[in-house]
Amino acid sequence: MDFGFLAEYLQPETIGVAVALYVLGVLFKSSQKIKDWLIPFLLLGIGVVLCIAIYVIQAPGPEAIVQGFIQGIFATGSAVLVNQLWKQGKKEE
Repeated sequence: MDFGFLAEYLQPETIGVAVALYVLGVLFKSSQKIKDWLIPFLLLGIGVVLCIAIYVIQAPGPEAIVQGFIQGIFATGSAVLVNQLWKQGKKEE
């Protein structure tokens, strides 16, 4: 499967965040203390905060906050999408 379409929306600065969120999601899933329904919300919060931090460090201002917020949503969505595609692709029906 080609994931090249994600590069259209996800900026290069935040690809590392998407990878980190994927890994965190796998770790959260293996944890007994975190319920499954909570994982996407935790990843979203972490992704938004990390991306806002990245963009504000690069160029402080309100535009950086908005761009970081949007990129945080995209990074989280990318991580969850890749996880779901992987899981569904392994299923045999």
